Amino acid sequence: MKFNNTFVIIGDSSITFGTRALLEAAQVLLCAPNITIGDGAAVSANQRGCSASHGLGAGGAPSSPTDPNIRGGGGGGYGGVGGYGFNNVGSGGDTYDSVNTLNSGSGGGCFNCNLTYSGAGGGIINIVAYDSLVLNGNLSSNGGFGAANSGGGSGGTVSINALAMSGRGYITVWGGAGGSGQYPGGGGGGGVLTMFNDEDYYLEYNYVGVVSALGGPPGHFVLFDSAVSDSSYDALPPLDSQFRNEQNASVSASYHIRGSGPHASQEISLLEDDPAISGQDGVLNLPACPPGYGNGVSTGTVCGLCPVGTYGPGDGYNICYQCTNRPKHSQYTDTGVEDDDCPYECNSGYSTADCYTPFQNFLFHTLGVLGLTLSAAGICALIFMPLLYLRYKKEYSWYEDHRKIVLPTDAFTHVDQFRNNEQRPSSGRKSSMDETNYSVDNPLSADHGGDASVASDSHSKVSSAGGASQSTTGTSLPKAFQRMNRDLRLRFRMGDSDLPQHACRINFLGSNHPDPLRGGPWILPSSRPPCMRPMLKRQEYRTFAEKINKRMEWKPYGIEMLTFYTVAVVAPPLAAFLMRQFRKRRANLLLKLIANYDYACFRCPNQRLHRSGLRVGISPDATLAYMDFLYDEDTSSARMKP
Repeated sequence: MKFNNTFVIIGDSSITFGTRALLEAAQVLLCAPNITIGDGAAVSANQRGCSASHGLGAGGAPSSPTDPNIRGGGGGGYGGVGGYGFNNVGSGGDTYDSVNTLNSGSGGGCFNCNLTYSGAGGGIINIVAYDSLVLNGNLSSNGGFGAANSGGGSGGTVSINALAMSGRGYITVWGGAGGSGQYPGGGGGGGVLTMFNDEDYYLEYNYVGVVSALGGPPGHFVLFDSAVSDSSYDALPPLDSQFRNEQNASVSASYHIRGSGPHASQEISLLEDDPAISGQDGVLNLPACPPGYGNGVSTGTVCGLCPVGTYGPGDGYNICYQCTNRPKHSQYTDTGVEDDDCPYECNSGYSTADCYTPFQNFLFHTLGVLGLTLSAAGICALIFMPLLYLRYKKEYSWYEDHRKIVLPTDAFTHVDQFRNNEQRPSSGRKSSMDETNYSVDNPLSADHGGDASVASDSHSKVSSAGGASQSTTGTSLPKAFQRMNRDLRLRFRMGDSDLPQHACRINFLGSNHPDPLRGGPWILPSSRPPCMRPMLKRQEYRTFAEKINKRMEWKPYGIEMLTFYTVAVVAPPLAAFLMRQFRKRRANLLLKLIANYDYACFRCPNQRLHRSGLRVGISPDATLAYMDFLYDEDTSSARMKP
């Protein structure tokens, strides 16, 4: 049945629309205790509202003094604003009275065109069911698509007042598509869909169909054959089916408007970028739901029970929110949850409130964060302390071995008292720094200001008895290390008796620090001192310098730097103390490297044999270091520069 104006049905019992029944009118009122719209049945007010360029939200219809047929009308507005026409010239219609009112949709903008073929707005559908409404068909009040170059009409009004509602039908108040052509029109705005009842009781709303108020798509830029007249443009489809499917992918229904005519199959060309704009989506006035229930706009559910994994607080938004409180290895269990504390159960193999495994529960609950940290620290201590002890023991054994072996290179004691016994007093030589000036607790410091330099005549011989007399049996490891470092310094200390043989001095570059901005590591220049070039082999000296420089480097991710960074963050005052200890450790490493060097860079066989000719000086804070070169050759074939 089709009616041009108002159609009213009032029943005292029920109103039923059978399968494939169709009712079309500008305004439809259905009022009865029970109303049923069966499968395939439809109640439609499509394009039955205000005609083109009419209505409270009519779209703009631009024109030009030089060409009165210039078009590109804007879409009509109602629940949503209409889209602008070609190049934003035709303005879209505004919204109006979208709450608790019954209004027709407005038409799209159309200048000097046949109103029969332009975009009219949707009409009005008002349904009052005192008991229940069963909707398995369609309720639609969509705007019409615009004629060539005109705007689409806005969606109309669908109002439902029902105590209970069920079914899987479709309720749409879509805006119409803009007209295609050389000056495409804007899409119509969506309409207004309202659901309510007089008792504010929605627990029997089991409707799971579709509710939608999409705005209409814009028209496309189309080039037609010149033989096609403007009056036949209406035969073309609105090209909006793809838009409907993309914008409402969760809705199984599609919006179809059939076109016919002799030019419907005419070939057209489309531009990728449309110069017109879509209409704005309309308004969905869905009912306020009690806690545990919500409206599903995408699914069309009206005050349905919130599904598993969601909750409905009963706030003003009337939707079901996603639960977020379940831990890993668990699943939500209940429907209709009223707050964000959604019930869940742990997967098989997991227990406790947090769904932990027994081991995880022991770690996180029994020990706690502090207990876990202390336990980890204790385990690390148990692992690293023996390793550290073994390392120190190895270092100490190296020192003891060098004290006991009778070699010309041994000078861990006062070797001056053994050097050239036939030519020098056995009491040894006097030094510029007395041995007692060094602190046992801080081996690198000296009572004197100046450098804590150490020297030795390593070509002197040490008797096995002398080595045995220096036995450290019963001595603790810390004291043994202190004595070892002290003896190393005494071995390489620059003494008064060394001054006649002194040839030159090289200062180490850097300040023995890992940060280049604060001096950087110690670096021994790889080029030979000019005064010693006749006495030193170039390649061997370069190898010697590179070896020392490599060992003096600070590894950015080494244990020293990682420890320093950790202490700097946890306890900043201790970082400076730790850096001093690391510097002293580097100083001792430098002394060991010199002690183990085979003096291969010296040309003189005597110096290579007795391993003599090098002295090392280190400042008390281990930031400065230098190396002295001695020349102890009695032959006249070698000459030194002054």
